[in-house]
Amino acid sequence: MSRKNTTRYAILGMLSTGAQSAYEIQKSMRASINHFWSESDGQLYPALKMLMKEKLLTCTSKTTSGGRAKNIYTLTSSGRAELRRWLKEDIKEDSARVEILLKLFFSHNVNDDVAITHLMEKQKAVKEALLIYRKIEKEFLKEKLAKPEDRYAFLTLQYGIQKAEMLLNWCQSSIKTIKKWRKS
Repeated sequence: MSRKNTTRYAILGMLSTGAQSAYEIQKSMRASINHFWSESDGQLYPALKMLMKEKLLTCTSKTTSGGRAKNIYTLTSSGRAELRRWLKEDIKEDSARVEILLKLFFSHNVNDDVAITHLMEKQKAVKEALLIYRKIEKEFLKEKLAKPEDRYAFLTLQYGIQKAEMLLNWCQSSIKTIKKWRKS
């Protein structure tokens, strides 16, 4: 299933924790699922409109303290049922598109230093992400995972941590392997 088709479920899932404006949905996504699933504004707004048309969401206008109107979206019982139906479906894996692997695959066309540089940059980015994940992990554990949505979010965080650790090991091993090839 493509990301475009699952945008609706990302929105339904975000609203399953409570009513939010489109801006709040975006902000919530960036602070949580964006580590493994991103949605653009160009996907969000049409999807909200479609979900409203399908009566999976309701929308009420609320006036802010600044006097501006703000649309607040709420999951309907049909929306919650649709989210639950989708959650029970078999997982349809997306095809992997990992740029570093594509570049490494064709790195016989450049100097080894180019591949090593890419691997070192990947290592740096993964270390930075891992620091963020560990900070989030501490916050989750401080709260003792009291809410069910936190427990499942914690599991996705653990996936991110373990994947980052694996990527760090892979980068280090790949760099050593390339350097060993140079000597032979």
